[in-house]
Amino acid sequence: MRPLRLLHLCLLLGCLGLLACPPYGGDDDDAGDDDDAGDDDDAVGDDDDSTEVESIQLLGEVVARSAESGGILSVEEYQARSGLMVVYLLEDPTDLASVLWKVTLTGPDTFVGVLDPNLGPVYAVVVADCDANTIIEDVDIRRDYPFNPLIGGVSDLSGVTLEIDIPENCRGGGGGGGPDTSPTTTISGPLTLINLPDAPIAVAAADEDLEHVGWWRFYEPGSADYSITVRDWLGLAAVIAYHESDGNGLFEPSDYVGAATSNPIQLGIGDVTGVEIVIPSADPLDFPTPAQPIELAGNVAYSNYAGGDILIFASGSGMGGQLLGATTVAAPGPFTIEVPDNFFGMTLWAVADPEADGAYNLATDASDSLGPFNTDGDQTGLALTLEDVPTTVGSVSGTITLNVPAGANDTLRVFLNEQGGSDPPEFLVFGNPGSTISYSFLAVEPGSYLVSAFLDYDSDAVGGPADDEPDTGSDIFVVTPATDVTGVDFSVP
Repeated sequence: MRPLRLLHLCLLLGCLGLLACPPYGGDDDDAGDDDDAGDDDDAVGDDDDSTEVESIQLLGEVVARSAESGGILSVEEYQARSGLMVVYLLEDPTDLASVLWKVTLTGPDTFVGVLDPNLGPVYAVVVADCDANTIIEDVDIRRDYPFNPLIGGVSDLSGVTLEIDIPENCRGGGGGGGPDTSPTTTISGPLTLINLPDAPIAVAAADEDLEHVGWWRFYEPGSADYSITVRDWLGLAAVIAYHESDGNGLFEPSDYVGAATSNPIQLGIGDVTGVEIVIPSADPLDFPTPAQPIELAGNVAYSNYAGGDILIFASGSGMGGQLLGATTVAAPGPFTIEVPDNFFGMTLWAVADPEADGAYNLATDASDSLGPFNTDGDQTGLALTLEDVPTTVGSVSGTITLNVPAGANDTLRVFLNEQGGSDPPEFLVFGNPGSTISYSFLAVEPGSYLVSAFLDYDSDAVGGPADDEPDTGSDIFVVTPATDVTGVDFSVP
């Protein structure tokens, strides 16, 4: 299991030199030999010695993972699954329409941004155009930086790593069920831009409350008219439009948006013509956007607490997987942590940090975990109870050399098998494993063991390896109380 490092950001006020103060009533720039003599040096714009605070840099990286295995996707593997992605810096994490800064990426990559100083709390978010339809909408995938908010002060913001999980079928496809032959209504009319340059336009139909959007149609810059056909079962339709304002190849909530002046429109009574869409609309529109984080709330207990912090994390694919959320509490008691909604296979876990320095060791520090479980809206009443690591147990660690290629959707499953034991073996899962994998099993009771492993193609195993999946194991070894058994190394196959 890979230990997860808690990220520390040093954001504000490095070393400031001590400045000598002028005498009461005086001005240090009023000396006769000063180049500002005769100027009003208390006015910044008139002071040759004054310096404005420079812009700050945002430096970070987006890591894309397979939603099935947790393995890291290459740029090519990501592009086979999803469309463009956007990194947003937001003042309000609930508002994708008001963006402080953003960058559009074709796949996982590093990014650099130049920001105004003294921004205060800001929130880093990454959104992938999952279905690659060039629309940032509610079906797309959003992941927030686990250590939000960042403090945009006067120091650069670095080491901001955003991880986003992309399913293999993110682009959709398939279909089935035969063609939809239900009645339709065609709505058409002029496209009117108010003080906006020509740009690509995306027109869609939605229900009256703008909660469900579909039937997208795309128009080239300069198009004067539109036409869209909608299924009558919608009842009442609202026709809406995006203006691709920033030229990044995506239609987003931060672009200019508009609506038909005659919304809502009754369907099923014949085609409707002359329905004008005005961009921007006089009234703001609240289009559906990718799901915001939800809250997990509960209580963390630790009967042997003697000081320090308690670190609480949410991650995918076990405690060593994709980091989804993090928070720190000063003592046992209530906690709240923000995590993605509709996430499958989340683990919630906590570990004691007696030194309150952000560092921990799962082999020695008290911990507890819940999961894996799926998220579907806010959850309360979650209980974590930290238990000290018994002094009678040991640990097992080693490396596994993988001599066969593994893809992004493959996993290496590693098992700790007790000789003669009746309980199911403890196991670890490594997504998209490299050629060398380091593993460790903690809190191992005394006994005789062997470690086995196999490569699970497509991460679909329900038990042991299939006939074509390579597997092997170590020699038998003995774990004694309070002993760390190291160097249990072997190769697959």
